Amino acid sequence: MVATRRDGAGIFGRVLHDIGLGLGSAATDSLLTVPFHVGPLVARWTPATRTWPSVRVNLTNLVYAGVAIARIDGRVDWRSTLWSGAVTVLPGVNVSPDYPQAEPGTISLTDVSSLCGVSPSGASICRVDLAHESIHVLQLDMMHEWVGKDIEAALLRRLPGGRGISRWVELGGIGPGTLALIEFRRPYHTRWHEYEAFWLTEGAGAPP
Repeated sequence: MVATRRDGAGIFGRVLHDIGLGLGSAATDSLLTVPFHVGPLVARWTPATRTWPSVRVNLTNLVYAGVAIARIDGRVDWRSTLWSGAVTVLPGVNVSPDYPQAEPGTISLTDVSSLCGVSPSGASICRVDLAHESIHVLQLDMMHEWVGKDIEAALLRRLPGGRGISRWVELGGIGPGTLALIEFRRPYHTRWHEYEAFWLTEGAGAPP
């Protein structure tokens, strides 16, 4: 769905992906709990309890969003943020990251005028790159849900005041950190998360 690059595809794709993560987690959990990731927030809904979803701040996602905005003197592009469901930052004047990149819950785009061959006053989003980086955001969501979330919750509850903090905060660092440890030590063209993103968005089986 994200790879179609149609209006709204990104955020609906992220919702569908979240439902899949919840169903996958239900294989080991006693109750089905569906997460919904939107920017630095994550809502968790357990249908069987018939209660409102709990909402927490993913601390790692929040920090990365703030750093992305400050680092490139950029601005949040709300249209692409709504498209992707992740905080999407466009560069400030004469400032650009070296390449489009995704971090937990955050996407930073390059100077799209040179990247996509359009004027800054024209189409402001290169959707191929936005879709590609959105796939990486989903991969990071998966690592948080299936690798880091439960470990972090157990560790946080052991800290003084941790049980109260865990009602409002998820640390969010172990899953993305594990992905970085596994993947970024390998050559770029052999990284599985890049294979998946290129294959889904461009039909290419391997990174260039």
